[in-house]
Amino acid sequence: MRLKLRDNPMQSTDLQTLAEMAARSTVDPGIVEAAKAITSSCAARNDECELQAIYNAVKYGDDRVPGLGKGVRYVSDPRTRDYYTAPKRLLEMCMRGACAGDCLPGDTLLLGAGYRPFPISDAKVGDTVMGDGKWVKITNAWDKGTQDILEFELRNGCTLRCTPEHRLFVVPRTKYGPSGSRADAYEVRASEVKPGDDLLTADALPFGRESLGVDRGYLLGIHVAEGWVDYSQKDARPMRVGISGLDGWRKEGNKHRVEEICERMGVPTRWNEKYIAINDEQIASWLAGCGRGATNKHLPSMDFDEQTIVSILDGLSADADIRNGVFSTTSQALALQYRLLLRMQGHSTHIRRTDNHGGLGKNPIYRVTPRQDGNFPHARVKSIGEGERSQTYDIEVEGHRFYLPETDLIVHNCDDASMMVAALAGAVGFTVGLRAWGDLDTDDFQHVYAVAMLPKLDPREVVGLDTTVEEAEVGWEPPEARVLTAWIEED
Repeated sequence: MRLKLRDNPMQSTDLQTLAEMAARSTVDPGIVEAAKAITSSCAARNDECELQAIYNAVKYGDDRVPGLGKGVRYVSDPRTRDYYTAPKRLLEMCMRGACAGDCLPGDTLLLGAGYRPFPISDAKVGDTVMGDGKWVKITNAWDKGTQDILEFELRNGCTLRCTPEHRLFVVPRTKYGPSGSRADAYEVRASEVKPGDDLLTADALPFGRESLGVDRGYLLGIHVAEGWVDYSQKDARPMRVGISGLDGWRKEGNKHRVEEICERMGVPTRWNEKYIAINDEQIASWLAGCGRGATNKHLPSMDFDEQTIVSILDGLSADADIRNGVFSTTSQALALQYRLLLRMQGHSTHIRRTDNHGGLGKNPIYRVTPRQDGNFPHARVKSIGEGERSQTYDIEVEGHRFYLPETDLIVHNCDDASMMVAALAGAVGFTVGLRAWGDLDTDDFQHVYAVAMLPKLDPREVVGLDTTVEEAEVGWEPPEARVLTAWIEED
């Protein structure tokens, strides 16, 4: 076999890699046997029937091939130093019940529009989530059933849970040991990660759109850190806000700042030795949205511009240890939000949950500490173990990288259905290739799918075989744009 890039003189390294792996698989006995089983119900020389049967087997499943009963529901997309599964290995994985097992447990959080965390089990096509430093759309979502899980204990205080086949990015360490550049990150399967490896974290999350201004941003932050709302005993209407701070101690300064802000806003206050009251029902109604009780405190939104985020952090710092910047809270949601606020500024954090803290109350305390980014820009793996089997899900997104806020990691959702289609079709005599597609407004190719030529004996018509687009069928291709095709041809 040889490869020919017909549509463009520029060669894509990743597309070449995919095509070479598909080419080797077209003559693999297991792939040939699978292709013959899939096409066995087609009449001799009915090329259209054979292509349709192969397309359906990969997209929807075919019980005639062990392990392929539910199909392969993913797409490979070209990316520098990507890591792919050859069709032969993928078919072997399918037979073991791990067909395209690039998945995450259902309670894994994604970061949705407005910085709203939500579980991957609730993800729907069209939802907006955080990718690698930008918002992206979910283009596919799958329930992948119950699978084995690996657990990675990370030095940022978090635990990543995923299937052994899930893609992660490893950042190579420099010659003398410190972490290297995120630009050099390469992709591996979770099963190949070792203790001591550095996993790629987010760089900086984008700021939001709304503005509260400096004063209101500070009030929101300090209320979440130190405040409460008093409600009317008659009708439970929010009446006033209290901000704690004992006279003669450090937090008395917070009360003076709140008093000054309220004076500028024309809002009345009342000074008390242990707190300051803000006597305004509108402000009380606004801040009531931050939750009642310390364990439920949270920011109702984080979709704010940089100035507002800085002011919110300034207010939240009223409850931080001024010696080392540690932010402590009994609210798990707030701890995660504090991490995201700092990540907007480009800072990584360490989160530690402490159950036996010896303090007041029985609730666990979450301590969030900014890390020294120069020394710890990524999440180093401390240990790896087996977790409990879990119901798993996966998504496909624009750009093919998405962010996990609980671990601060960037992961990948690429897979290998395109090579499987090309290999199966090539195994029964079709001229096949892999086509990279890129929108005219972007610099990179964003999508890969298989193509074949009809008829076998006198190839003239190019047929798209994209199994990853829900409404697609045999012959469908994305809108006309830039393409690069690697055709597999006989020597």
